[in-house]
Amino acid sequence: MSSKDKFIFSDESANLYLGDSVDLGYSTTESFPIYQTSSYTFPDLKTSLEARKIKGYVYGRTNHPNYTSLSELVAHMEKGEAAWVVSSGMFAIFISLITLVKAGDHIVCSANLYGETHEILKNLLTQYGLETTFVDFNDKTAVERAIQPNTKLFYGEVIANPLTILMDVAMIADIAHKADCKLIIDNTFSSPYVIKPLTLGADLVINSLTKYINGHFDVIGGAIAASEEIIDRVRFLSKIFGGCLAPFACWLALRGARTFDLRLEKQNKNAIKLAKALEQNPLVAKVLHPSLASHPQHELAKRIFRKDAYGAMLSFNLEDDLEQADKFIKSLKMVGFASTLGGFRTTVAHPYSSSHKELSAEEKAKTGIHNGTIRVSVGMENAADIIRDISDAIKASK
Repeated sequence: MSSKDKFIFSDESANLYLGDSVDLGYSTTESFPIYQTSSYTFPDLKTSLEARKIKGYVYGRTNHPNYTSLSELVAHMEKGEAAWVVSSGMFAIFISLITLVKAGDHIVCSANLYGETHEILKNLLTQYGLETTFVDFNDKTAVERAIQPNTKLFYGEVIANPLTILMDVAMIADIAHKADCKLIIDNTFSSPYVIKPLTLGADLVINSLTKYINGHFDVIGGAIAASEEIIDRVRFLSKIFGGCLAPFACWLALRGARTFDLRLEKQNKNAIKLAKALEQNPLVAKVLHPSLASHPQHELAKRIFRKDAYGAMLSFNLEDDLEQADKFIKSLKMVGFASTLGGFRTTVAHPYSSSHKELSAEEKAKTGIHNGTIRVSVGMENAADIIRDISDAIKASK
């Protein structure tokens, strides 16, 4: 099947990706098959060697058709030359970092970062001779001052977890490239529906497949999109470290991606409505969502994001009181309490005790996270129902 046959959909849709349909002689499969096998057999040595050169379908840890189909889709969604899928979003972060740096290198990283990524950079990579400087990516002068002679990499998130602090991707890419450095972007919080960082100068883009691309709370996975040259290195290292994504997990993620644009359109619209409602609630101290004129980077959001899409993640602050936060969570009826995000159902999380729990009290205070900070992953339910449930729970928490 030619690439033209595979990609018969528009740039904004993923639901018509066909993959390598199986020819049954009189018809083809409508659903891409699951190649649930750990290994492949060959009639002779010559055939085996040829297979390694062409597709590499020899052993399930190194490659399989479900890998290929999902990787091709992610590459298309992120406008990359190539992509590779791995066992989790965290593995995607780790393997991307070690692909582009080595012992003795220096990394310039956004100070607004997912907690476990912060752990990798601050505590893990330092053991292997890598140094990271954390800096406010919205302060151009501070970013430029953070560059050292051994700086090789910049790392950031388009929308930082959980306070929705934005990053001007093009500006940071320009600074990085002038310093002969690469730029990694974690696009999980925003998703390729909202923004495609590779088109703005990023060199490598990470997504947690677990979140928006799959969107159904039923698979763990990660994805990396970049140039063919970078992905060749990513692929090699992920095979060595065994970060494979099993055939069924790939199939689930591909199935979930078929409704990607439909889900994200509804979720983004719901997030805008919820943000407006919460901002008008006198019991809410602060609401952070890029759609709001009160958001400090509202104008940047309008400039870099897809029209009328600001991401389906938002956060708001109650009082800095753990007991009140717990009462709020207990009072929710429809909305779930979960540490994950990006699925079809609306969920809330408590960053202070979950995603950012490993940060010191001083680091949490510096980033603006406290016991009353609530993160919301807005789902596909009726917007009025989401607003009512969260508003009622806020009132009951007082």
